[in-house]
Amino acid sequence: MEWSGPGTSRERERESLSRDDLAAFLSFLDDVASRNATEYTDTLIAILQEDRRDIVREAIIGTLKNLRDPSMPEKVVALFCSPDLTLRNAAVTILASQWQAPLDALTQSLKSPNKHIRKLALDALYALGNPILVDIIASALEDEDVNNVIAAVEYIAGLGGRKYAGQILEVLQKARDPFLIATCLEALGKLGDPRAAKAVQELFPDPAELPEFLLPSYLRFVAGCGSREDLARVCHLAARWGQVFYKEILDALSALLARNGALDPSEQEMVGDCLRGLLKTPIPSPNKYEILLLLARVDREGVVHEARVFLHNDDPLLRIAALEAIAEAGIVSCYGDVERLLATETDEDVRRCAQDVLEKLGGAG
Repeated sequence: MEWSGPGTSRERERESLSRDDLAAFLSFLDDVASRNATEYTDTLIAILQEDRRDIVREAIIGTLKNLRDPSMPEKVVALFCSPDLTLRNAAVTILASQWQAPLDALTQSLKSPNKHIRKLALDALYALGNPILVDIIASALEDEDVNNVIAAVEYIAGLGGRKYAGQILEVLQKARDPFLIATCLEALGKLGDPRAAKAVQELFPDPAELPEFLLPSYLRFVAGCGSREDLARVCHLAARWGQVFYKEILDALSALLARNGALDPSEQEMVGDCLRGLLKTPIPSPNKYEILLLLARVDREGVVHEARVFLHNDDPLLRIAALEAIAEAGIVSCYGDVERLLATETDEDVRRCAQDVLEKLGGAG
């Protein structure tokens, strides 16, 4: 289907078609997209605002996303001012498909006196997924609206803008809004700048005093760039919050152990006690699986007790965890325990794991 230019009787016919013959209108949109018929940009944007049918709006959005029209970004940005949330979100979606084309329009939108328009511009810039846009997004770190600062911090981290870790740390040091504090902590953890570890330790010398809802963000920060000194802090938090934040605690401990190498005897005892305490709580089996393997790394000799206990657990996953812990720690003294398990085990996955462990231990012996 082909139409004459906008503003003609053909356009009016097309507008009628959008309401009366949906199949033909959708076919028309396919033709517009395939020909990159940018002369219809204005009329498609107009119909997008007028026709509230989801199928029509989705089809127009899909067409506009595929058009390469240098004039379109500025026209679509105007939808940021619409009272219709669907249109505002549609503008973000369309602009996100245009790569660098909408940069000028979005950069200007960041200077709008309307905080909501500035936020939509940030959303669209981030949705473009282009790392070079970090510099533009970073200008919003000084936005007067805290929600826009939160968005800027999150988006900088999402685009890997590590050079802005220092500025995000400055925002954190001045922050009073709890959601901004949480976002800064998680962003710094994601960016992985080790210089942030000491500064955060000074800001929060006793993380146990943090509000409960900030603890997951703090633990994610520690997982991302915490230092050896944070081991004690995490273990202390685990004693009180282990049943609630076990995933974040385990992620933090695993990351700290990976970064800091062998533990001294006091650290080994501290982390071992922490992990054993978590094993006694009613947390999910996949997390207990992880704990057993961590314990095998931390306390290769002491884990034999837990391994033997969990070889008899009713959960096949935890029997496998015990077997893998035995293999990880190379506990030759458990060879007979594994043989006895294999003699009665009915779960095929556990049996295969036990056979592999026996081969490994036999070679070690």
